[in-house]
Amino acid sequence: MKENQEREREVQSVLGVLRAPKASDLARTRKISANSGDKTKSTSAAYGPKHISAKQRIEEFKNKSLMVIRGNEIFCHSYKEKVAVKKSNLGAHLSSKKHKLNKNKRAKTNKREEEIANAWCKYDEEKHPVGETLPTSTRVFRVKVVQSFLKSGTPINRLEYFRDLSEEAGMPLTSTPSMRQLIPFILEEEYKSVAEEAMGQESEHNLCWYHQRW
Repeated sequence: MKENQEREREVQSVLGVLRAPKASDLARTRKISANSGDKTKSTSAAYGPKHISAKQRIEEFKNKSLMVIRGNEIFCHSYKEKVAVKKSNLGAHLSSKKHKLNKNKRAKTNKREEEIANAWCKYDEEKHPVGETLPTSTRVFRVKVVQSFLKSGTPINRLEYFRDLSEEAGMPLTSTPSMRQLIPFILEEEYKSVAEEAMGQESEHNLCWYHQRW
């Protein structure tokens, strides 16, 4: 009996301490702890800027085969494709074997086109051929087309089948008779090349081959 009375007194004393929670207490409990300091600054220091433009990225690498297209995209002339702006991806692309091979190939092509353009200037001064007022890029392209036809043994009159396709690519050809007029120029440059390189029997074979095609 005495023990029961003591238990009731203990329970009453405990209940007396407890009280209903107030709204301010609940608000403090729901509050989420946050780190102090400037979060943006620390993130930027650790990972670098959140966004960088394609132009800024190209300036970091100083690669002449890269250019900015469509506002903020990078295009690689050597690879003929778009490349990610992300630094690690761009670095991996530029160091790839395929990019280096294509870059060397493009350098040789540019050198050959420059040689043709210079040859046209000298040829114009001496011969003043029809079409000398055309853009140099157009004339160089037409010479390369005729050279390809001659080397492959394809008749020049079949150029008509490629005119529409060439115009779509932004490099228009002209009529078959006008394209044939490029052959003397090509033949003359081939003679000069053979004379300079002195390639012996192989050079003589090339001369005969071009002469027959002409």
